[in-house]
Amino acid sequence: MNLFKRARIIYLLQRYPIEHEHWENALKTLTLVQRMSAVEKAHLREMTTLFLHDKNIDGVQGFELNEQMRVRIGYLSGRGDYNLKPFNRT
Repeated sequence: MNLFKRARIIYLLQRYPIEHEHWENALKTLTLVQRMSAVEKAHLREMTTLFLHDKNIDGVQGFELNEQMRVRIGYLSGRGDYNLKPFNRT
C-alpha cells in the first residue's frame, strides 16, 4: 500500500469514526460478530468506517435510514471491499 493511501485511511479513520453506541447497537444481534476477537472486531469496524465514508446510502420511497441501519448495511456490504492489512499508526 502506498504512503498516500495509508495517510488517507488513517485520516478517515480518525476524522470519521463510527460512534461506539451505534456500532454496538447495530451489531449486537449478529452472532458472527460476537464470535470475533477484539482485533477482528476493530478491523471490521475500520473497514465499515471506510465503506460508509466512500458510499452514500439512502432510503427509498421516503424510508429514512437511521445511523444504526447505515452501520449494519455498511458492515454487511463493506466487509470485503477493503483489502487492509494491519499497520502501525504511530
